[in-house]
Amino acid sequence: MGLGDCIAQITHALGLDKTAKIYEQTTGKSCGCAMRQELLNKAVSNVPFT
Repeated sequence: MGLGDCIAQITHALGLDKTAKIYEQTTGKSCGCAMRQELLNKAVSNVPFT
């Protein structure tokens, strides 16, 4: 569990992941969420809260 995973859980709980999907569908561009999640997981791993 890294920081990116924690942020992904929070954004999902708040419904912000749906906003990102709408953005992707509207613009045809990736929101970059997966890339940021991966980078944050590599930078900060073993986050004590889940």
